[in-house]
Amino acid sequence: MSILHLSFDYPGFLHKDKTKAVKNLIDAQNEFENLVFSMKRTANPFSDYRVVKTDYGFGMRVFGLPFGIFLTPCMRFAGRRILKTLSNNSIQFDMIHAHKLTFEGIVAFSLAEKLGIPYIVTIRGDSDLKVIRAKWWARPLYGEILGRASKILFLTPWTRHQLEHYFPAIPFQEKAVLIPNIIEPSRQVSTTGHTKNNKFVSVFKLDSYKRKNIKRVIKAMDALHASIPSVGLDIIGPGTEKSKKVIQKYINSCKDPSRFNLLGAVPNEQLVHVYPKYLGLVLPSNPETFGLVFIEALNSGLPIIYAKNAGVDGFFEEYRKVGVKVDSRSVEEISDALKEVYENNEAYTASVQNFKDEGKLDAFSRRRVTEDYLGILRALLA
Repeated sequence: MSILHLSFDYPGFLHKDKTKAVKNLIDAQNEFENLVFSMKRTANPFSDYRVVKTDYGFGMRVFGLPFGIFLTPCMRFAGRRILKTLSNNSIQFDMIHAHKLTFEGIVAFSLAEKLGIPYIVTIRGDSDLKVIRAKWWARPLYGEILGRASKILFLTPWTRHQLEHYFPAIPFQEKAVLIPNIIEPSRQVSTTGHTKNNKFVSVFKLDSYKRKNIKRVIKAMDALHASIPSVGLDIIGPGTEKSKKVIQKYINSCKDPSRFNLLGAVPNEQLVHVYPKYLGLVLPSNPETFGLVFIEALNSGLPIIYAKNAGVDGFFEEYRKVGVKVDSRSVEEISDALKEVYENNEAYTASVQNFKDEGKLDAFSRRRVTEDYLGILRALLA
């Protein structure tokens, strides 16, 4: 039994900078044969559009205009090219996994119609919802894709809630399955016996400072200094000099710039041991599909401040004291969250430790995700 995986986010010769999220899920199971068709969109009509055979399957560029213009016909044409490639190579498969709804989902829908085989589709929070919001005229097609899908996989709970709003007729109760990205904390970290340094920490690639919302975080910390002048913020992460200068400019506009430190890159193997010294991680980034940094912080005993309807929102509802979720657009909410975690830090830290002790981080482990994913595949391919 074999599975055809369709992805515009598979790291390989077409995508040198993609995360391994899709690859990790595919590689996690070896009970069924995996064939990956990796694609990359380009608006250049003179690009190399040849289909290239790889060790994981095939790779090809797909023509696509900016802003999703003529997205549906471009994806259907890509489906015909894939079908021709597989036919020419005498390759058969039993199921399709589209690793995104709004692009790969159209390809899977087209292939499944022709071949009469089942398909499943993953909803990738920010990217899928962005297209669904913008391309309102395409929603009937996406509704049909969801309706025909055997299962709908969600990386995060908040994404399902938003999708239910757009497609109320889809029986999500029957089709929806939560399959988070595989995130194995890099190592076990001792979370006890550390002296807190009276600072919060924010960790991200500095060139993403807009998406990571650091300007509002700095403003929120500046507002907090009116009542708690001693608390500080360390900003950690690699970045260009241009990004560092922009962030430093935000810091210099504050009442007390000395309470902020722009520390640059810190190797992860060191970072996980530095985390327990902080009061909490503050990273209300939006959009945010997921985020290893939140799991690493929790694994190190650190409470988190994160954005509503983004990232890890929805995973910790039973353990509200592991962190505070905020409206990412509100400086006031971020500042209030910083104050809440500061004033009740022992309770939050203890709650994070209980969360760890009860094995709640296992939900993101390779073992658990693989078990859940295999359960879906077995049921459909039995």
